[in-house]
Amino acid sequence: MFNIFFRGLLACFIGLAFAAQLVGSCHAASTPAPHAEATGRQLLYIMNLRHLELVKSEVPGDAKLVKRLQKVADNDQKIIARLKSLGFVVSTADEHPTSDVVTGKDLIVISNSVNAKEMSGRYARLAVPIVTWASDLYPVLRMTGSVPAEDYGTTGTVGGKDGDRFASIVNAPHPLAGGLSADAIQDLYADNEFVTNWGKPALGAINIAVIEGYPDRRLVFAYEQGASMAGDTLAPARRVAYYVNTEDFEEVQPAGFALFDAAVLWAVKAPRRAL
Repeated sequence: MFNIFFRGLLACFIGLAFAAQLVGSCHAASTPAPHAEATGRQLLYIMNLRHLELVKSEVPGDAKLVKRLQKVADNDQKIIARLKSLGFVVSTADEHPTSDVVTGKDLIVISNSVNAKEMSGRYARLAVPIVTWASDLYPVLRMTGSVPAEDYGTTGTVGGKDGDRFASIVNAPHPLAGGLSADAIQDLYADNEFVTNWGKPALGAINIAVIEGYPDRRLVFAYEQGASMAGDTLAPARRVAYYVNTEDFEEVQPAGFALFDAAVLWAVKAPRRAL
């Protein structure tokens, strides 16, 4: 009887230890250590700062929409916290930052909480690296063509079951791949209930990750400074497209975090000059 009790107690202890290790690994994935490329660098995070308060003030109110927008706002803050953990000095702005707010920034990150229709074309000309997952903004930035569902778009719907959580890495040696292997399908979200942003970039792009089974739908892609973008535009600085939907950021899996960290760290790093 004692042996049975002892074995049960031991199994329970091992299970608790495994659970603690699992929680620890998840915590490590969600809270990165400071990185030399990011430490002290000035980052401007652009997000929508007004929509939630406007909806809250409406009569009659839309409780469901308020809840969704609150989640988006909360996740914008989680993304900012991650960027700060990497070492960035983060300031925030809405879709219309003044020139003095943009001046001196080492990197601009644009959330897809923004209203792309309010984003000025001046972003396409900024000689500052940009990372974004606002696929509606890809044409404005000349990262893709302008035809919805052909040049850029999303898969999945909020709360739906038709999202694409799996990705194939097509350029594993590149730093933007975050060390992920091309030999395994990468799981980006917890399940299929989440939205992914994709684009079909120009020939000058660096392609990193695609939706599994849909090689023309690129989840992570980038342009080196001076590379040819859509409309024969040359990239004035590095540009990176990421796949996430801000509302779903808390459901991102470790592979997705690896791609996120790689995106911002590569973007802020000075390009290598040709000898």
